[in-house]
Amino acid sequence: MAMLRGAIVNDQANEQLRAFLQERLLVDNPASRAVDGAALRAGIVLSTLVGLVVGRGVVGVPTLTGADRDTLVALVGPAVRKIPVPTPRTADDDEDHEETGR
Repeated sequence: MAMLRGAIVNDQANEQLRAFLQERLLVDNPASRAVDGAALRAGIVLSTLVGLVVGRGVVGVPTLTGADRDTLVALVGPAVRKIPVPTPRTADDDEDHEETGR
């Protein structure tokens, strides 16, 4: 928590935390080379979890601080588990992209 708080208000602490997360968790991790876009996927998971920690522990958002850990895990866990593993594209996905222009 102290590291996160420091990184929010101090440029040097922010740079140290960013470098640590990038080098140790996203780049140096052997699993980050096993899946296409794995480093980006890991960054998204990491950002999601850091956002939850900041919202709950630093900012103290009442709905987050009032929720028990098991509830948070049940809500966030399924989404976080899906991000690191690419899902195969289907014909339906291609049609959806054509219809929406994305």
